[in-house]
Amino acid sequence: FLSYLFGALYDTFGAGGLSIIWMMGRESAESMRSLKALQLNPNDKVNVALIQLQLLGWGKYELEMPDNKYMGVKVHDNFECLATKGLKGYQSSFMRGMFTGLASLLLEKKSNCMEKKCIRNGDPYCEYVLE
Repeated sequence: FLSYLFGALYDTFGAGGLSIIWMMGRESAESMRSLKALQLNPNDKVNVALIQLQLLGWGKYELEMPDNKYMGVKVHDNFECLATKGLKGYQSSFMRGMFTGLASLLLEKKSNCMEKKCIRNGDPYCEYVLE
């Protein structure tokens, strides 16, 4: 289903479709707003969010936040990249939007999310860095 949805948006709107998918990811992070109320430090709140994503079957996550200077996330079995493996030129957008939204929501910082590694390119996992 997601392969079709992401593919239809990308095929129909090109880069505009990727922007829509990014916004869908960012807005999906809003569904985790209740995590803000937890009496946990920000790193633990992000880890709880990643556990929720893992329970949805969206991949397996490893969080890196050295000294809170940046947020790095490794994603094994990234659902978006698995679903779009056959789409030429597609760039991971949903997960970049999701991580951007989580950083804004739970860490209260604006950031730019970049994908450094991707299973679509033959890497063993996808890696995202927010700075």
